[in-house]
Amino acid sequence: MGTVFEAVHRWTGRHVALKLLQSEAALDIEASHRFLQEARYATAIEHPNVVEVLDMGRDDESSAYMVFELLRGESLADRLEAHGPLDAMQAAMILLPIADALAAAHRLGIVHRDVKPENIFLEDDGMGYVRPKLLDFGIACASERESGADLRVVMGTPGYLSPEQAQGLHAGPASDVWSLCVVLFECLSG
Repeated sequence: MGTVFEAVHRWTGRHVALKLLQSEAALDIEASHRFLQEARYATAIEHPNVVEVLDMGRDDESSAYMVFELLRGESLADRLEAHGPLDAMQAAMILLPIADALAAAHRLGIVHRDVKPENIFLEDDGMGYVRPKLLDFGIACASERESGADLRVVMGTPGYLSPEQAQGLHAGPASDVWSLCVVLFECLSG
């Protein structure tokens, strides 16, 4: 749906990630709503292991944008592809903070619905410390009570979908837990 660029904030000089909604998607009301909802959910969680959203908005009817903290490092998917399976301690050091971030989202009634290695970023501080960050709340949803939305639409990456989500049933916090466990299995087994 979007393209991400490295940019520099004109006034502060801070390097940021700028995500632009592709123009054809910006004209689609549902896609545009999901794009901006991504920023709202990520901002609401306020957790150190969730990517920080700095700004969002629309320039006109054909463009929408989000500004995120710029992360340096690699995705968990890239790490697994380059180095193979992780040992148990490495997997725990990466996935326990992500589990905590998901728990914070769930307390707010937010279900990610697309937990996978591509959406877990391993931010490198340049001094040997890696902080995992949960990304991409583009298909996240609030509880049915809050949003009135039909959560039974099948969305997500097939290999990581919980059985209930794959069947078009309610996607709740347990769906994210299932997906995180699939990621753990992949981290340990390759």
